[in-house]
Amino acid sequence: MNESDFRNDPHPVLDGIADPIIVIDRDFNLTYANKTVRGRTAGASPTGQKCYEVLHGRNHPCDPCPCLQTFETNKPYRVIRKTESTEGEAPSSKNFDLTLFWIRRGRSSAPLK
Repeated sequence: MNESDFRNDPHPVLDGIADPIIVIDRDFNLTYANKTVRGRTAGASPTGQKCYEVLHGRNHPCDPCPCLQTFETNKPYRVIRKTESTEGEAPSSKNFDLTLFWIRRGRSSAPLK
């Protein structure tokens, strides 16, 4: 794949990365999820769903929301967040190490998580 191919369609490269990668818009909608994320959602594409629903099982944005920091500053932002879950037989927790980057596509922009 050459640089021009990547610029036109970065999805094959992003799908090859083992870390979860998503792109969201200012309304918290997922506009892209790589293969790793899709594998965690039973193979179904979470595109169009809210990031807080897919990542954290919430029905509202996180407080504070790390994406808002990126939206406001247009700069990378990193946060480690612990979430609790009561699904299943025993309570569990997960640590999320989120690094957010501002990306620009033509006239639109979105953070990359």
